[in-house]
Amino acid sequence: MNLADVYSDLDAWQPAYLGSFLNWGYWEGIAPPYTASDRIAASAALYKLVASAVSLGPSDVALEVGSGTGVGACLLASGGASVHGIDVVESQVAHAREAGSGVTFSCAPASAIPYPDSHFSVVYSVEALQHFPSAGDFVREAARVLRPGGRFGVTTFFPAASASVDALGELLQSYRSGFDVVITVSDLCSALESSGFVDVSAVSIGEHVWRQLDDWIVANGYKDHWGRNFLRAYEAGLLDYHLVTAVRG
Repeated sequence: MNLADVYSDLDAWQPAYLGSFLNWGYWEGIAPPYTASDRIAASAALYKLVASAVSLGPSDVALEVGSGTGVGACLLASGGASVHGIDVVESQVAHAREAGSGVTFSCAPASAIPYPDSHFSVVYSVEALQHFPSAGDFVREAARVLRPGGRFGVTTFFPAASASVDALGELLQSYRSGFDVVITVSDLCSALESSGFVDVSAVSIGEHVWRQLDDWIVANGYKDHWGRNFLRAYEAGLLDYHLVTAVRG
């Protein structure tokens, strides 16, 4: 399954995604019944969670890897930081350039970040790592472009260490097709430590993602929507949503 083909038509992702965001959302503090505004707020909240975790401030020069439509990068740039975004899907980069202001967007993979060494104080990624062919290549590039002491943050869904591709694939066609890559939290943390990162931390936030997302989908009349299988996989112990942070040593 080709990323460019899947992400070229944003309408195909409704109703699970709204407001040009392409993430499942962070729903803590958002109470049902969920409105369209709540769905957008949850997606924005996921970005704000990562920004808080890496202490993003106005003096930072930050890179989002897998920036998609660019709406999240623009949100964080509104706080004063200098934000750049890269994405491998050309149509997404074009969309971001048209919709965003004050953010520089480039078309590039996570394994070949088109910036010089020690260029950024922050590197982050929001619900994109599951599409990267290699967590190790991404982490090595992140280490290269981060300044010593720079902060790293990633949030996305990760398969459990005990989950097989077959078990995941029974519920989630994205894993069955290879659209989502099996990268565990342990894989990412090990790659970070091997690349010289310190203070590596991984925290589960699934309790504020999966059930609320499922409630949103059902409330909008899509009882058979494919996105509901993520809650089933979570309840079966096959995957969870995590926030991973680290500091460049």
